Amino acid sequence: MAIGALFAYSSCDDGDYADWMDPQHNPQEEVVSNDVASAIASGIGAVSTTFDFATLEAEKIQVFTPASSEYTTNYEVEFSNGTVVPATNDGKIEAEKLQAAVIDIFGKRPEVREVAANVIARTEVEGIVVKAVKPITISAKLLAPEIFPHLYLIGAPSAWDPTCTTMPFTHSGNDVYDDPVFTVLFPIKADGDIWFAVADDKTVETGDWDNVFGAVEGNGMNLVGEPGKIARRTECRKLNPDAGDASFKVTVAGDAKFVKMTCNMLEGTYLLEKVNFVPYIYLPGNAQSWNPATAPALAGNGEGLYTGFAYMDGEFKFTQQRDWSTEYNNSSFSSCSADFDLGDQGGGNIKCNSTGVYYFKVNVVTGELNATKVEKMGLIGGFNSWSDDDLMTWDAENLCFVKEGATVSNAGWKFRVNADWGINLGGTVDNLVADGDNLDVVGSTIKLYPCRTTNENIYCTVE
Repeated sequence: MAIGALFAYSSCDDGDYADWMDPQHNPQEEVVSNDVASAIASGIGAVSTTFDFATLEAEKIQVFTPASSEYTTNYEVEFSNGTVVPATNDGKIEAEKLQAAVIDIFGKRPEVREVAANVIARTEVEGIVVKAVKPITISAKLLAPEIFPHLYLIGAPSAWDPTCTTMPFTHSGNDVYDDPVFTVLFPIKADGDIWFAVADDKTVETGDWDNVFGAVEGNGMNLVGEPGKIARRTECRKLNPDAGDASFKVTVAGDAKFVKMTCNMLEGTYLLEKVNFVPYIYLPGNAQSWNPATAPALAGNGEGLYTGFAYMDGEFKFTQQRDWSTEYNNSSFSSCSADFDLGDQGGGNIKCNSTGVYYFKVNVVTGELNATKVEKMGLIGGFNSWSDDDLMTWDAENLCFVKEGATVSNAGWKFRVNADWGINLGGTVDNLVADGDNLDVVGSTIKLYPCRTTNENIYCTVE
C-alpha cells in the first residue's frame, strides 16, 4: 500500500519531473592513471628553441611535440602562474599567450627566461576521458629596450659632457621595467633657446656621444607639449637620416619658469612641458577621506617650494588643484623626512608613519619632501618675557590649536612650533606668515587655524 501510495503521489505531479524509475547518470570523471595516459605523457616532447620576441614573427609557436596515438587528443598548456591556454594538436600555442605569461611571472626585463609549464592532454578511449600531464620548460626572451636605473640631463642646464651626473632624473626606485618613467624639472636661467640631451648609466660609463639619447625627430626638431620619440643618437640616425646630433631644444620667451621632461624608456617616448607653478598644492589623504575639495593647502613661492601645515593620518598625495586632474605622488620625490615613506603603497600614495600635525616644506623641483611634526604649538611674547611658551591644545574636529585663558598683551606676541624659532608665525590675525611681524591683538581665547582647508591664508581668532 505504501508503495502504491508513493506511485500515486508521483503520478499526480504536474508532469515537470524526471521519471523516478529512470536512474540519473553523472558525467564520466577523467582518469589520470591509465596505460594510455602514461604512453601519451611519455610521448610528449619538449622543444629546445629559445623564443626571442625581438625576431619572432609567427603568431603561433610550437612549444612541445605531441605524442603518437591512435586516439584523438586535445591539448592545453598550463603555466606556473596558473594560466591555461589551448594548444593545437601539433603542439602550438599563440605567441602572445606565452609573452603574457612571461611578463606575469618574471616582468618585462629582456632576459632569457625558463618558463615551467605542464602540457595537459585529454584523450577519449572507449567513452572514458584519459588525462595525461607532462611537465616541460619553455625558453623565451621578451622584446624590450635596455633600460638602466638612472637618467641624467646634460647640456645647457648642467654641462655638455656625456659623463655629467649633476642633474639626475627622478624615479620611483622600483624595477625600471615595471616603472620605466623618469622625470626631471630644471629652472630657466634666461629666455632664448635651451639645448640639452639625456644620458644614462651606459653613457656615463662609456663617455660615448653616440650613446647619448636624443629626439628621433631630429636636432632641435623635437616636440614640446606632446609626446615624441626618444632613442640613442645612433638609433635616431637609423630612424631619421637627418637627425644629426638629435639634441633637444626648448625656446622660452617669458612664458615659463621651468621645463619638465618626462621619459618612458620602455615605450621610447618623451614629453617636454613648459611649467609655471600653481600658487597652491593640496594634500588629500586618509586623514580627511581623500577629498581634494577639503584638503589642506600648501602655499607656493613661485619657484616650486610649497609650505604649510596638515593633519596627517596614514597615506596621502599632493594635487595641483582641488581635484584629481594633476598630482604629485611618490614617484615625484627622491627624498623625504624620517616619518614618511616613498615606497610603493599602491596608486602612487605616500605614507606618513605617525599621526599628528606636520609643517611641510615640499620642493617639487628638487623632489624633496621635508616635514616637521608639531609636538608643541605655543604662544610666546612680551606677556611671558619671550620665554617658556604658553602651550595650545589641538582640536582635531575643527582643525585648530586652542588656548583658553591666554594673557597675551599689546606688547607683542607670536606663535611658535616646538619651542624653537625655526618655525614661527606672525603678521596679522587674518594672514599669518612664517617669520611675520609680532601681533598686538589682545584676548583670552585664541584659536589658530593652520591648515588652509577653507581659507587661502593661515589665520587665527582672538576673543
